[in-house]
Amino acid sequence: MFTSLYTFSRMFFNTLLDTLFPLSIRSSRVHTYTADILNVAPQTHTAFGITIITLTRYRECAIEDSIRALKYEKSTHAAHLLSGLLADYLIDTLSELSLFSNREIVLVPMPLFSTRLRTRGYNQIQLILDQLPLKDIGASIRPTLLKRTRDTPPQTKLPRKERLQN
Repeated sequence: MFTSLYTFSRMFFNTLLDTLFPLSIRSSRVHTYTADILNVAPQTHTAFGITIITLTRYRECAIEDSIRALKYEKSTHAAHLLSGLLADYLIDTLSELSLFSNREIVLVPMPLFSTRLRTRGYNQIQLILDQLPLKDIGASIRPTLLKRTRDTPPQTKLPRKERLQN
């Protein structure tokens, strides 16, 4: 009884929200995506002596839609999809590392500058990390370990070289 009432209430509430605040075209597309259509192809890059691993190609339609829906529309479905990609990668990678080291693994979201955080109201990376199965990964999240001290221009408007320097 309780489950069916809960399910009905949730469906009713979601329908009401969708009616009052319809999803954007992009978010509607993202809601049709499943994890199996997101291509994971980790690549290692080096910039300014720092090794950066990207899990996928940003310009693939489903990835780009998911990232933008998360970043600009706070899409929880996009956060779930991207969190799943990250979890799969981290579970594989960190399980190998834990064989050779007993060091604690800490995930630190890159903080937003205070004005951008106030404007957006959330940190999209934190939304992804909040959905990670931390026990399976063997890691903890420490969102306050880093602090952004200067307001940098949005990365989306910069050429690749300037994004890397930034």
